[in-house]
Amino acid sequence: MSSDNNESAVPTWAALVLPFMQVVAEQDDLHRKEIMDRMALRLGLSDEALAERLNTGGSRFEQRVGWAMSNAAKAGWVIRPVRAHYRLTDNGRHWLQSDPSPLTLSSARSTFHEYWPEGQGETASSHLSFADPNAGAGDELVDPIEQIESGIERVQSAVADELLTRLRESHPDFFEEAVVQLLLAMGYGGAERRGKRIGGTGDGGIDGIIDQDALGLDRIYVQ
Repeated sequence: MSSDNNESAVPTWAALVLPFMQVVAEQDDLHRKEIMDRMALRLGLSDEALAERLNTGGSRFEQRVGWAMSNAAKAGWVIRPVRAHYRLTDNGRHWLQSDPSPLTLSSARSTFHEYWPEGQGETASSHLSFADPNAGAGDELVDPIEQIESGIERVQSAVADELLTRLRESHPDFFEEAVVQLLLAMGYGGAERRGKRIGGTGDGGIDGIIDQDALGLDRIYVQ
C-alpha cells in the first residue's frame, strides 16, 4: 500500500523525534528494530499505517523513523555504541528533561538547522530540508526521499498529460500509427513486432493489424 504525504497515517519524521528519544531513554542500547517496534506501540499506529509503502517499496514508517534517528544523532542527543544500537547522551537527556513538545516540521528546522551541512538548510536542495510542493506557506519540510518520489510523480504526470494532449491534437493518421506502435511495444506482435497501420479510405473501420504469430493466422484488428 502506498500513500502520499498528505494522506499518510504515519507521523512526520519530526513528530517521531520525541517518541524515539523517549524509547531510548527507557532502555539504553536497544537495536533499531526494537526501537521501531516500541515506537509503533507507543504511538498506537494501526496495521494500515505500518503497512504504508513508498514507491520504492520501503516502509514509510521506517523511513521516517530513520530521519528522526539521524537528526537526533547529528544533534548529539544519541550515540551508537555498536552498529544499529542507540544510547542517550547527556545532551539528549537534558533535552528530554526540558519537557519538550512533539516537534513539528517547522520547529525541527530551527532545532536541527545548525547540524545540517552549511548552506543547505535554507534551500530545497538540502538533503533534509525539502519543501513540500503541495504545502502552504506556513507548512514545512518533508522526508527527502518522499520529496524525490513526489517530484518524479509530478514529472511523470506532466509528461503523461502533455503526451495525451499532443495525441488528441494530432492528425488521425499519426494517432492510428501511435496506437499500433504502442501495442507492439507492449508485446503484441511478438519479438519481431509484426504489425502495421492500414487506416485510410475504404479500410472498413480497421486502423491496424497485428499478427500474433509468424504466419499471420492469429490476428488482432485495431479499431
